[in-house]
Amino acid sequence: MPSREEFSRILEENWNNANPLDDLLRLERKLLLFEQQYSLSSADHFEQYQRGEQGDSHDTIRWVGYYRLYLNLKKDINETLALISANEPIVAGA
Repeated sequence: MPSREEFSRILEENWNNANPLDDLLRLERKLLLFEQQYSLSSADHFEQYQRGEQGDSHDTIRWVGYYRLYLNLKKDINETLALISANEPIVAGA
């Protein structure tokens, strides 16, 4: 088990190297595996889950969790890109 200082260093290093786009792609791959296995889109599965039609199997809970993470991360990325675009100077001829 790492010391408190070592743990803090590892956490900071991972935080600084985090890439939300890579995280989004990893989540998309996980969602695609469920979609292929169950022949159902994640959006449809999530709607059915919210209506109580999907139960609470281990796969369902994982799938819903990944989908919620995906939606939140996608929203955060889109909001960040919108902020960047809104503050981007207009370049003549671009």
